[in-house]
Amino acid sequence: MDIFWSAVVFLFGLVVGSFINVVVLRLNTGESIIFTFSRCFSCSKRLGAGELIPVLSFIIQRGRCRHCGSSISFQYPVVESLSGLLFFLIFLKLGYDIAGGGVFSIISSALVFLFFAVLLAAAVYDARNKMLPDIFTATLTASAAVYSLLGGVFFYDMLAGLGAFLFFALFWFVSGGKWMGFGDAKLAFGLGIFLGWPLVIVAVLLGFWIGAIWGILFLLLGKYGRKTQIPFGPFLATGAFLAFLLGKDMIAWYNHLIDFT
Repeated sequence: MDIFWSAVVFLFGLVVGSFINVVVLRLNTGESIIFTFSRCFSCSKRLGAGELIPVLSFIIQRGRCRHCGSSISFQYPVVESLSGLLFFLIFLKLGYDIAGGGVFSIISSALVFLFFAVLLAAAVYDARNKMLPDIFTATLTASAAVYSLLGGVFFYDMLAGLGAFLFFALFWFVSGGKWMGFGDAKLAFGLGIFLGWPLVIVAVLLGFWIGAIWGILFLLLGKYGRKTQIPFGPFLATGAFLAFLLGKDMIAWYNHLIDFT
């Protein structure tokens, strides 16, 4: 039964990932996210049901449009796969709460799925456009606030969110937006409320470390120059998800290491 529901959640995550692609590609374009049919961006042909199957349709069509043969962006299967994996890992983390919890536990679990789905959309949008629209950061903050209220630690989570916001806002202010965008500060606010203290610290540290490794690697490979602007949202989002999954274990390991030394 656990395997069955894990598969169901993974497949649902793939579908959500497909919708995330739609949101990312249509947001701020004037095109309806819900009421416009999916189409090929090269030939504008409307896509059939078989062409909308997450990941599988990309594999079957070998990454090309069935109508005009133009290449399909790897963003589609990558985001869909990431969303499926994300939902699967969240389910493993919260499986007991979903199955055996009451109404509040189920609502809280649903908010976790919603939060990270929106976070993934925000990260992908930031990676493509180097900006974080308010619709993403506001939704993250609102869902995090409700999640925190249900957990009964809203005041402390708000302090964590405010601390994270001020930290990134200071970077933005001092650098005039060159080191960090103000959208990153608003994103950090929602992450702080959702994760609370001290997990938000883990998320921020992981975000900086992952971003540094990524930047150095691509600099060595010649993909980036010294003045290349790199959006920080995807790294902060990755750090937040890892902190959610493993943050408490990381803190316990660190405390054990300190005690040992």
